[in-house]
Amino acid sequence: MKKKKIAALLSAATMMFSMGAPEIMANYAPYSFSSIEAHAAEESTKKTEDFVKRMYNLVLGREADTQGMKNWTEKLNKHTAKASDIVMGFFYSDEYKGKKKNAYEMVTDCYTSMLGRLPDEKGLKTWSARFDVGMTVEAVCQGFIGSDEFKGLCKEYGIEPGSIKMRYVRDENFKRTSFVYRLYKNCLNRNPDVKGLEDWCNKLKNGTTGTAIAYGFFFSKEFTGKGYTNTSYVTLLYSAILGRLPDNKGLSGWVKKLDDGSSRELVANGFLFSDEFKTQCKEAGVVLGNKIVTPEEKPKVLEVPDAKYIKVDSIKQDPELPTGCEVVALTMLLNYLGFKIDKVTLSDKYLPKMAFYTKGGKTYGADFHTTFAGDPKSKYSYGCYAPCITTTANKYLKNQNSKLAAYDISGADFDTLLSDYVAQDKPVIVWITGWNLIEPKLTDKWYTPEGKLIQWLANEHCVVINGYDKTKGVIYAADSLYGNVYYDYTKFKKRYEDLGKQAVYIK
Repeated sequence: MKKKKIAALLSAATMMFSMGAPEIMANYAPYSFSSIEAHAAEESTKKTEDFVKRMYNLVLGREADTQGMKNWTEKLNKHTAKASDIVMGFFYSDEYKGKKKNAYEMVTDCYTSMLGRLPDEKGLKTWSARFDVGMTVEAVCQGFIGSDEFKGLCKEYGIEPGSIKMRYVRDENFKRTSFVYRLYKNCLNRNPDVKGLEDWCNKLKNGTTGTAIAYGFFFSKEFTGKGYTNTSYVTLLYSAILGRLPDNKGLSGWVKKLDDGSSRELVANGFLFSDEFKTQCKEAGVVLGNKIVTPEEKPKVLEVPDAKYIKVDSIKQDPELPTGCEVVALTMLLNYLGFKIDKVTLSDKYLPKMAFYTKGGKTYGADFHTTFAGDPKSKYSYGCYAPCITTTANKYLKNQNSKLAAYDISGADFDTLLSDYVAQDKPVIVWITGWNLIEPKLTDKWYTPEGKLIQWLANEHCVVINGYDKTKGVIYAADSLYGNVYYDYTKFKKRYEDLGKQAVYIK
């Protein structure tokens, strides 16, 4: 039986080769590896094209043009872009901006293009609110791009979802941005300008307290000059501080306090130190701060002598830290307060710093407001501003388990620094210019890793004010370039203002 089977097989094989076996096998053979790969690549490209078509149809409301389709598809196929890059390319395009859509329409476009569905009522309201307070489309789109729904959609199309790195502080925290927006809207009766919104959000992020900012708005000349009634004032406290309309009981209770003679500062403290606002600050990462001083407290009148001198020993920045005047000024102040820390250790272990690098023909480096640009050990570096030194000081003080803390008091009037701090035995770190108060000038530019273009103000310098003499018109300073010296009051004050009124003190 086996012999017959073998003979039959041999006979069949002979027939195949006599008939042209390769031709027969070609008709019945499965796909080759190369054809399978080609088929898979074709399917992948089709999915990618479908995703790009989706963006054209649902974001721009039109069919894709040939060149645009080619460009976006190639980027996805070559992995030089992810879905998030494509999404932002469409939402940030001039074509989309030109449509001038309102918040609801933009949120609806996000839902349909990235989630494949219309928005539910709650979602529409939640995301539209971000546009309403001045956040950008990046913040809203990132919320969708980070969702499981969008990741699932990307999986269907065979592409990576990616992510968006926030370029603006106002996009980082809705609660924080809402607080600033409400102050503008309720206290000044206008929408914030973009620069103002970004600056205030940045201040809150870097330690300026919620109570300090609220006080700045509610007790500004612009606000107090409007002559609001007690009822209007309390209503504005509810809307600006708590972000809601007043309940009847709360409104009548606070208005009665004012009618009975309580100060507006005292009532403002009631809102700023309520559990409701404390919770908001915690969620927004905002430092609550100290209570507003009220007329009821009858603050002690500060004695301001005509002359004051505090013994703060100077420390030279050279040769170890040729561009480290800021961290050396902090070292002087810490030493004065009794801490045994040397300038190099403080710089190496506690100062946030970032080296420069080049990418795509552009130079990138630190945002010197928050991070030292370069390294203090290099004479080719730049420096840093008050928020960076505040962070450095607090990092060190926390490491020492100290109850002291550093405060960024930038913006303070120069004479206030003398009367409220130096005259009260509190030396203050300030930013001026070096080389006998030379004129500052804008020079080098670079980009932060987030893409923000910044420019350095050359001749920047940092010292500790440790005294003054009104009769002689001089300011005493512990200076890392020249030692313990004095400067002309008028010129020193001018340079302090030229550098943005930057100041830090520790208490």
